[in-house]
Amino acid sequence: MSTLSENASAKFKAGYNCSQAVLDAACDQLTFDRETALELAKGFGGGRHEICGALAGGIIALGMKYGGSEKKSAANVELTYTKIRELIDRFQKRHGGINCKELLGGCDLQTAEGKQVFKERGLKQVTCACCVASVASVLEEIL
Repeated sequence: MSTLSENASAKFKAGYNCSQAVLDAACDQLTFDRETALELAKGFGGGRHEICGALAGGIIALGMKYGGSEKKSAANVELTYTKIRELIDRFQKRHGGINCKELLGGCDLQTAEGKQVFKERGLKQVTCACCVASVASVLEEIL
């Protein structure tokens, strides 16, 4: 049986973005449709919103598992925030930050130049693959 980290890493290698890889791998432990998960996570790959996309995928997964809704209690909401804080803290401790551009040593994936540097330096494998695996590993423990 593969671990969540192995599954996320395989998805990332297969071409899913970092956020999609983490969220899709977590679907086995969530009652959530994979297609919807992939659509949800699509916009978070490559640090689109400053935060590491893999971390964003993990946050979405925790929200899906523990998140509050009108049907959930305030305790569920607080549990969700606690789990998310744990994920973020552990990620930040391991990687030194949560901002995609900073994790990539200043490489901005929103620019053509940044994309070129990303490719030349092999940052997808050097940095992003490690972030995907570590988020998935922590998620496996938290979920």
